[in-house]
Amino acid sequence: MSRPKRIFFIASQLGLGGAERQLFYLVSHLDRSKYDVFIVNMSGGGGYYWEERLQELGIRVERQRKATSWQRAWALRSAARSWGADIVQAAHFHVNGYAAIAGWPGAPAIGALRNAATAEHIDRVPAYWKHLCLFGVDRLICNSAMAAQQLTAAYPRLKNVGVIANAVEAPSDADLALTRQRSEQELNKRPGQTLIGFVGHLGEQKNPLLLLQAFAPLAERFAALRLVMVGDGPMRAILTQAAHDLGVTERVDFLGYRPVAEDLMPAFDILCMPSNYEGMPNVLMEAGARGVPVVATEVGGVPEIIVDGVTGLLCPAGDLAALSERLNRLLLQPNERAAMGKAARQRIQEHFQVDRLVGQYTALYEEQYGCQKEGVLDVS
Repeated sequence: MSRPKRIFFIASQLGLGGAERQLFYLVSHLDRSKYDVFIVNMSGGGGYYWEERLQELGIRVERQRKATSWQRAWALRSAARSWGADIVQAAHFHVNGYAAIAGWPGAPAIGALRNAATAEHIDRVPAYWKHLCLFGVDRLICNSAMAAQQLTAAYPRLKNVGVIANAVEAPSDADLALTRQRSEQELNKRPGQTLIGFVGHLGEQKNPLLLLQAFAPLAERFAALRLVMVGDGPMRAILTQAAHDLGVTERVDFLGYRPVAEDLMPAFDILCMPSNYEGMPNVLMEAGARGVPVVATEVGGVPEIIVDGVTGLLCPAGDLAALSERLNRLLLQPNERAAMGKAARQRIQEHFQVDRLVGQYTALYEEQYGCQKEGVLDVS
């Protein structure tokens, strides 16, 4: 009997985040009789949340923090070759180049792109490394069709782009009912109260200030309305001051970082995500899996998750009036909220379950296995 195929993963970090969660979903559900996994964590500090959870599953995780890019590349290539990697896969765009080098020659490299092609995380890297990250891998997997379309429009020479959407583990009805009860108790949600929730990094990408600005007049209109903001980031002090200036300090809860924020979502009546740009946001899937309707900006892969008017409401990015109108509509229509939440849960269960993610990646592995790389370092 042949040995399992060996997949050598390279992650820029394993802290709490969307890409890291998707990596965990994938490797924890792979058939271990067919696939063996080795993960290298390149974080310089703090990016370790998933390490222990992966190691508990018997998955080998090692840290690698050489001083220079080329030292890291050489160390990764040596590790992949000595382990006998059959496929090298990057979990983040910035390490696609390392995957290309580590796999060459002989082990196909799979790269990742989790945001739009015009996002800063591509354009800020040096030109030579950007080209290696884009053209050096055998397959470049985006997590949304929109990201793939934008990428190929920006780089017409790319011929190796594919799409595998993010996934989520939807709780059972019984688990959801229990989690809802616990989350309402934890958030001290009183009968008759309505909660708008935000979950994410408190930074410019997620645009939490726009939500706060939309919330203030709604708080005057709806006496039992609260805003719960879960997450931390560089805008925390700005948001706290803005809540004070808008006169809503007593109506806004800043909960800070929560490693399992999805367990609070069942208490939300609406989840709002006013991002300026996105890839395929896990937060929306987590909310939908828990029957929570969403008001979100129509960016990146969001429309691939949210069916406007069916599972939530969409609005243009940065449009305060439109965001306020959508929130106001759902606050006035509890029956519509309930129907959207039910439809959202059904959509996630039908289209975004983890078994689909794993099935698509294993099909990709079988397709790429045994392929010989041709011109992997030709980035001209």
